[in-house]
Amino acid sequence: MQNYEPLSEQEEEYFHLVNCLECFGRAHKILKELISTDSVSPVLTDAASRLAMIEYAKAYTVAHGHAKYRYKLSPPCLSVEHEKLHRTILILRDKVLAHSDLVPKQGRIHHYPIESPEPALVSLNADPKLAKPDKLLSLVEKTIEELKIRRKQLSDDLPR
Repeated sequence: MQNYEPLSEQEEEYFHLVNCLECFGRAHKILKELISTDSVSPVLTDAASRLAMIEYAKAYTVAHGHAKYRYKLSPPCLSVEHEKLHRTILILRDKVLAHSDLVPKQGRIHHYPIESPEPALVSLNADPKLAKPDKLLSLVEKTIEELKIRRKQLSDDLPR
């Protein structure tokens, strides 16, 4: 890092977009592999789906730079169905996938009427549903398609 020269704001914006595209690319690879593989165990399906959603949502979190303190990607123009899925994934990422908020789980405590090794049973009234891999893949592909156009525009404007 001795010879590192910070990027200009314009270069940082491009760099941020490329990093976001890399997140979407990883989500895309995970989902394509998941969908194309026969007989994946439910545990691995759940883990892969969660990671794909985290990679998707990661691109929409705040990134800090030198030239500009905050970069935040805006979603491309999406269909109503994709927009709803997009919002759901961001909420899941913030409340369930990357954090462990209690409210979305709507927990209940059940006390045993007799003596038991467990002091009480905990149950969930709401188990947040994960996005179906094929629906998420469609959203990721639409996003990548739109952002590649934006990347080209930003690239054309970079100083040479």
